[in-house]
This record gives sequence, C-alpha cells and structure tokens, in this order.
Amino acid sequence: PWPASDFTEFNGFLKADLTLTPTQRLIAFASFSGIDDAGRTDRLGQGDIRWYDNSMMVTYLRWLYEPAKSWVRTARVTPHVQYLQEGIDRYTCLGNTSVEGLARTECAERNYDWITRHRNYSDTIRAIGLTTDVTTRPLLGWLSLSFGADLRLEHVTSLLEDSKVQEMDSPIEPRGQLSNGSQYGTGALWVLSKTDLHQSDEGGRLRLHAGARATASGAIARRVPGIGDVNYDAFGVVGSTGLRWNHRSGFGAFVSLDQGFRAPNLQETTVLGDTGSKFEVPNAELLPEYSNAAEVGLSYRGSSVHTTVS
Repeated sequence: PWPASDFTEFNGFLKADLTLTPTQRLIAFASFSGIDDAGRTDRLGQGDIRWYDNSMMVTYLRWLYEPAKSWVRTARVTPHVQYLQEGIDRYTCLGNTSVEGLARTECAERNYDWITRHRNYSDTIRAIGLTTDVTTRPLLGWLSLSFGADLRLEHVTSLLEDSKVQEMDSPIEPRGQLSNGSQYGTGALWVLSKTDLHQSDEGGRLRLHAGARATASGAIARRVPGIGDVNYDAFGVVGSTGLRWNHRSGFGAFVSLDQGFRAPNLQETTVLGDTGSKFEVPNAELLPEYSNAAEVGLSYRGSSVHTTVS
C-alpha cells in the first residue's frame, strides 16, 4: 500500500570535439545523473523506512592522434574524473506499523512526531584516472600491436549522522557505510598482438591474436569494525590467445583461451551493516581471484543475418 515510487531523476551530458590539426583532435565529455527523494518502504511493517539521494558525474578529456603516414595508426591519452555521492536517510518509527492504522500512515509520511531515530548516511567517492593506448599499423608487414596503460585512484568520504529526534545534538560519526578516508588504487599495463597466418580468396583469412595484462592494486582503510586497519595489495599477470577464421561466404569459426584476474575491493573488505538488500560483513582476508575460460564457436554474417553459436 505504500510503494513510495515517486522520485525525481535527472541526467544529461555535454560533448565537444575540437580539431587541432589534420592529425590531432581534442574531445571533452561530461555526463551527470541523479535520483532525488527515492523512497523505500518494503520494511514499513517493521517501522523502518529509507529515502535515497544519489548523484554521479563523469568527465574526461581525450587527446586523439591519427597520423596519415606513420607506424602509429591511433594514439589516445585520456585523463578522467568521477564523482559519486550517495545519501541515505533511514527512519525508525513509533507504534505498530505492521497493520493499517495511524502509526503506519504517519511513518510512511515521515512525520517527525512518530519518528524515534533518524540516521543519515553520506558516502562520497572521488576518483581520478588516466588511460592511454596505442594501435599500430602492420609492422614488418604481418604484425599489428595494441598496447596501453590504465591508472585509477579513489578516495572515500563516509560519514554517519545518527540522532534521536527528541535530542538536539546530532553527533557526526567518523564512519558511515565505509571507513572515512579509505583509499583504493589500481594500475595496469597491457599488450595485444594480431597477425594473419593465412589469407586467400579460396581459403579465407586465419588470424592469431595473443595478449597479456599485468595489474597491481591496493587499498587502505582505517578502523574497520571487528578487523582494525585494512592495508592490502595484489598483483597479477594474465594472458589470452585465440584463432579466428573468416571466409568471404560469411562463415567463420573461432577458438580462444582467456585468463582473468580480480582483486578485492573496498566494498568486500570494509563494509559492515545493512546496505539495503543484505547485511554485509567485511573480510580483510580475501585473496585475488583468477579465472580461466575456453571458448569455441561458429559464426555466419550475411547481408541481413548475423549469428554466432559458441
């Protein structure tokens, strides 16, 4: 009876593309989005309601280089900034809200005469990063390369204002859903090579690709409940390789072997509490995850049909 489904959503973006020279461009992009006053009353029967205010902004400035005559086909350098803010107002209400009546109605309407506790969580993540990549023209007549680097640094501000409505003071706690002042960083270097092993009108094209990626990451979080200070780092190297055959008839086939690497994040290692969908418990002993995947398949691309089975 109280879905609290009315909320305000806003979003937009701006993009500018400036030609500096015949071979260089500068691209600026910014996007923003947000949700205001989004209610959640699925626990109204327990006297617990929440309202969310979220906003996000992403912006980058990309330099693009596309020379006409060079071993470099394209080169890109992209610094970027991201801002994410989440605010949660959580209310605890008086009376029996499990059945229809005055207590249930006043709780859903957030009437402060019927609220005994108000908690305001404010979590903000500020991130800066840099992405670079270069793609070459065929080297030695048979080898094409792509290589690059990624860097990202995050800083977390997380506060909790927890107060009883009848009290005048609203103490600011040093920790909201995350540890205030937490930091997370990750960097990677990668390379991907492609070469044609065979190409003819009758036999089609057989292309081999192989790549590797090295990733390092680390995190610092202070005073995690039940754990103390969290300070960890992880490093992993993974590879990939595969073959793809394509024929002018539209038929093709492929096989690939890929490895994956994933380091724990701050959500998994430091969050403690009821985050809305579940109760989360931090685990500072998590180790990086590795994966291996193999895929084989057939494909067909016609004038009006494109299908793949793998």
